[in-house]
Amino acid sequence: MSDDLRQDINSFLQGKTKAQLIDLIHDLAGQYPEMARELGDRKQVISGNTEALVKRLRQEIHDLGEEPGWRNHWNNEGYTPNYAKIRQKLETLLKAGHTDEVLTLGRELVTTGIRQVEESDDEGETEREIADCMPVVVEALDRSAMDDADKLTWALYALLEDQFEVCAAFAEYLHRQHPQKAWQTLADRLLARLHRLKGPKDADNFSRNYERDRLSDWAIHALERAGREDEI
Repeated sequence: MSDDLRQDINSFLQGKTKAQLIDLIHDLAGQYPEMARELGDRKQVISGNTEALVKRLRQEIHDLGEEPGWRNHWNNEGYTPNYAKIRQKLETLLKAGHTDEVLTLGRELVTTGIRQVEESDDEGETEREIADCMPVVVEALDRSAMDDADKLTWALYALLEDQFEVCAAFAEYLHRQHPQKAWQTLADRLLARLHRLKGPKDADNFSRNYERDRLSDWAIHALERAGREDEI
């Protein structure tokens, strides 16, 4: 919105009484169903009654993730799922302090989004749409009341699911400064997971080796941050 248009709207609205403003909002909400839904969502967020909203957003993420993105290089036609509204809703929930709800939806977004990217055939447009939502989830993780070690574990396990760049924001989070005690716990968890990573004899060696290498890299990172270089 341009500054001139914003100024015109402000002048128009400031000349209205409260009753006139309410009538105007009702009129616009009747013309634009999306606006009516947005007002309803904001009421739920402010009141703290977010259960129905979270349920609907989880379904929207699921529905949006059903169709893979694609691009025809010859005629430049294609389809890219638009996650802008999901990101906006996550931001609204986060601003109201509903970090647990954002993390719940973030988990759904990670699982659904990675699968959708894997099935897509485009130039990375689908991946970028989903990845743009992840900084909101990272901020919710940072603000949450979770134990520091659990925060690191949440971020890392989401990242380990990702073979693309969907969860790059979580890698950035894991390269920030965190309490050494949290790194100690994460290192122990990763070493235990590595110890369990044996697999059947007929398993796909490439997949198992790839998983082991990623776990090993992050275990080394955690050990370094924990001050346990001698174990590396």
